[in-house]
Amino acid sequence: MEAEDPYLVDTTRLSADVPSETISAPLTSLSREQLLRTVDAGLPQFLRKIRVKASLNQGKFVGWEIVAFRDPSSWQGAGLLIGDVVTSINQQPIERDTQAFKVFISLKEAEVLEVVYLRAGQQMQLALPITGLPVSTDPSVPPTD
Repeated sequence: MEAEDPYLVDTTRLSADVPSETISAPLTSLSREQLLRTVDAGLPQFLRKIRVKASLNQGKFVGWEIVAFRDPSSWQGAGLLIGDVVTSINQQPIERDTQAFKVFISLKEAEVLEVVYLRAGQQMQLALPITGLPVSTDPSVPPTD
């Protein structure tokens, strides 16, 4: 028997084509300041915090299965569990390293972090608003202070 997920987020406002669940979680938004620190530290640094492996179905890439959280306390309340298979972030594919990098950098401008994932074969979606002003990744746009 599988344990009930104690780290769930209310996803009732998400698109109708993806089943959602009502979740009570301590994490209901992301701080832009913390997000910028994470992105500025780089994708390799972020990936040191989580261990994933490719999930395949009949030889075709499905997503990245979460194998371990290196510091579980830093993930508490995020709504993701070991065994979940992340299939996209902010509606973008993440199969290739260049795709994952592009999505990672785009979080500086994003207003929400949307993660689509599979849990026990069921498609789920997690959405966390990002609080604070977005930062442009376009070098032609001057920074806002």
